[in-house]
Amino acid sequence: MLRIKKIRKEKKITQKEISITLKMKQQQYSRYEKCNNQLPIDTFIKIADYLNTDTNYLLGFTDDPRPLR
Repeated sequence: MLRIKKIRKEKKITQKEISITLKMKQQQYSRYEKCNNQLPIDTFIKIADYLNTDTNYLLGFTDDPRPLR
């Protein structure tokens, strides 16, 4: 999930800020970014929405980070 971390940092969003929005502990979110825990699909979609990016970008299927909507 290197792209999640990359785009989060580009947008100057902290792990704490995104974890609060996702209603989880910062440590749990950090484990998702580091691929230490499997990321549930619903959480993955929420992260993409929060970061205003496309899930295909986060998965590495495209290099265009713009959301499809």
